[in-house]
Amino acid sequence: MVFQKYAAALPLQQYIRHYWSMTGRTSNGPVRSRDVPDGNPEVIINFGSPFFKTEASSTLKSPDNGAIKPQFDHSIIIEQSGDIDILGVCFRPEGFYPFIKTDLFALRNQTVSLDILIGQDLYNRLRDETDVLKRLSVLESFLLAKLSRTPPPHPLILESLSRVKFTQANTSIRQLCNDLKISTKHFERIYKKEIGTTPKQLFDIIRIKKLLTTLNESPVDWMELVANFGYHDQSHLCRDFQRLTGRSPTQFIAKNDRFSGHYQSLNNHVDFIQ
Repeated sequence: MVFQKYAAALPLQQYIRHYWSMTGRTSNGPVRSRDVPDGNPEVIINFGSPFFKTEASSTLKSPDNGAIKPQFDHSIIIEQSGDIDILGVCFRPEGFYPFIKTDLFALRNQTVSLDILIGQDLYNRLRDETDVLKRLSVLESFLLAKLSRTPPPHPLILESLSRVKFTQANTSIRQLCNDLKISTKHFERIYKKEIGTTPKQLFDIIRIKKLLTTLNESPVDWMELVANFGYHDQSHLCRDFQRLTGRSPTQFIAKNDRFSGHYQSLNNHVDFIQ
């Protein structure tokens, strides 16, 4: 399979991290991969064979034309087989709401129809283009047209995320609200509506995302990780890790092969499962 990542046009970079494509064909049976929450909603436009999502001991077939993956608070298993031809849009945590103006907390942990963003006519136009760059040109024209009618993300979300970005440790929601001169309840309402999680849930995801990168890059000193990332103790770190990724840290390290590194280059913590 071939994976590619593409930068968004400058006006869209405030909302979109990148586009990505995946093409190829599975030859030795289905390919299963674990997708760990990273705080970035995704639009997955599928032109190939259907794919399946497994969670909580149930397996669901995604819509043939793809799906929107909003915020998840647990890992999911994706199974693909046959022809693979996918175009994806990876939004920033704050970047998806302005395009659909739908309460994102109501969509959490669901696989949502493309219809709330992309209609059948646009899907058909994208499907009829076989070249990835031409597909991206069509998609960007659509998104840029919506952008002209789209207000920017809420300034309190932008300010809070800019602060969280520069720290590895746990962020005090109360102190952040004091700094921003906003009540914790109002702050949580804004996050639920425009991000799809509470502030704490998103900050926990961001912290684990940073921790995953650390586990990939260096030998593991657990007590140093506990201190650097603001966990109470090693048990606290392991509980959060297991809850969000579906595996313990040591299981993640053991399974972390060359495929997972490539998926992580897409800013998604995904790894193949043998």
